Amino acid sequence: MFSINRMNAFILVSLLVLGAAAPSVAQTAGMLSFQGLIMDSDGDPVNGPVTLQFRIYDAQAGGNLVDMDGDGVVEDVVGQDVKEVVTTAANGVISTKFGPVASMAFDGSARWLDLRVDGISLSRLEMATPPPTPDHTGNLYVGTGKNGENHELVILGPEQPVLHESPQQISFDFVNGGSAKIRALRNESWQTYLDFLTTSHDAGGDHPEVRMRISDDGDISFWRSVYLRNTAAAITIALKGFDEGTQGGNIELYNQSGTNTALLSGTRHTGQGGNGALILRDKNGTNRIMLDADDNGVGTTTTQVLQITGGSDLAEPFTVIESDQNTIEPGMVVSIDPENPGKLVLATEPYDRKVAGIISGAKGLQPGMIMKSEEHEETDGDHPVALTGRVWCWCDADANGPIQPGDRLTTSATAGHAMKATDRDRCDGAVIGKAMTELKEGKGLVLMLVQPQ
Repeated sequence: MFSINRMNAFILVSLLVLGAAAPSVAQTAGMLSFQGLIMDSDGDPVNGPVTLQFRIYDAQAGGNLVDMDGDGVVEDVVGQDVKEVVTTAANGVISTKFGPVASMAFDGSARWLDLRVDGISLSRLEMATPPPTPDHTGNLYVGTGKNGENHELVILGPEQPVLHESPQQISFDFVNGGSAKIRALRNESWQTYLDFLTTSHDAGGDHPEVRMRISDDGDISFWRSVYLRNTAAAITIALKGFDEGTQGGNIELYNQSGTNTALLSGTRHTGQGGNGALILRDKNGTNRIMLDADDNGVGTTTTQVLQITGGSDLAEPFTVIESDQNTIEPGMVVSIDPENPGKLVLATEPYDRKVAGIISGAKGLQPGMIMKSEEHEETDGDHPVALTGRVWCWCDADANGPIQPGDRLTTSATAGHAMKATDRDRCDGAVIGKAMTELKEGKGLVLMLVQPQ
């Protein structure tokens, strides 16, 4: 003999509802899950294979066999209105599915599950009964109470199309109004979408709004906001679309204390047409770094300290006029070209007061900042010329003696090379900077601190 302790006797696994016509058996059939604990006559858990037969009746005792397969004919035959499953009990526990079972087997009336184990009948089990579905052909409700009141899960069949063609949806309804829905639909252009909606409820009625949409081309769209939270349920990342149609979206990052420490905004200044901005804040939420794409018509970076690690001089791009006699190289000294306004040439005369600076990049020491106005042609050029900072400079120690750290440097007769400045009367306006390394003889690179004087 057997006895059974029901653990769960009614869980809907799948239900397909297609088209607008009355549902067919194939369209509405689904599988039901069953779990239970089987004991033998001595009260010991059963182990091993068992054959289960499932029937559904409309009464606890006697009553009528329910048309489980939905073909309109009640037949007490395995494969028709009797579903047979061979499964294995492990320590008395069985877990299986039986079906298919048509949704029309549940019309809102009480239903009882008749279970036979290896041909032995057990007491019938009351099933959670879905309520009737008068409003939408093909709908199926799964209820929490005997009669399905306060249903939590609703799978809706075809509805009358309004803007979309035959939408299918799963609805999670709330007792006091409002709902959440998952909806599949196709528009007039045969594009398909999967929508996630929430419906608020007030005195004016329900107000459904799409929160997320997945389209058939792989695009995923969100409305308003998406939040990511840590294990403590605190918001760490927020994607905000906002309610106002004229305001762009934000990406916000939060620290462990809940402070918004980073903001990427698509609309920094709404009144100016919407300009991108990046704002980094400290742990107290105070702005520390701001990158604004259009602050009164100008892109700006605002911070207390700007540290540049890519180079060591401040430069501007210039066009340096080439000649057949000289090759332009990084580290060479350049002067203003009086014949070509705004352009430079290699310096070729001692104590040249037209000296402009040093071409950056010698020995791989690049400029830390290059200033250029893209809207003005006179600031164009291929050679960054250091105006201040540290650069390696070509020098000629044979032109005016060995160079020692601290010596002032000026132009020489050697094209593009500096030399030690010793003539005080000629130094005014002709000194480029000071040497930081030595050069005892010949030509070579000297580290220079650019200080035009």
